Amino acid sequence: MANRLTDPPTLNLKKTKVMFFGMGPELNQMTYSNINFGIDNLEIVDKYKYLGVMLVKKLNFDQHVLYLHSKIYPKVKTLSRVRSQIGNGTALYLYDTLMNSLFTLNDYINASISNQ
Repeated sequence: MANRLTDPPTLNLKKTKVMFFGMGPELNQMTYSNINFGIDNLEIVDKYKYLGVMLVKKLNFDQHVLYLHSKIYPKVKTLSRVRSQIGNGTALYLYDTLMNSLFTLNDYINASISNQ
């Protein structure tokens, strides 16, 4: 059994990905065929979801907005279908449960980015 204080951490190589960030012409011209960790090859990706945020190598939020839309639209559609059949308190509860968490996380991320 590993000693957590003295042994180095291990990587889950099935979940470990490599992504290069930037928009300069140098990055676009670079090609990487293999990135190795020991004897294992790591997968190189163009986008990756991390803590609910879709990251892309060009550092824009286009993919994240599309991802949020795919999460929010079905919930809005469901809420609009049942809205006429429920009271205000229930509607507010459903909104808070289904959607408010997505907006709150997104607001936090946007605030963090704008403060930099």
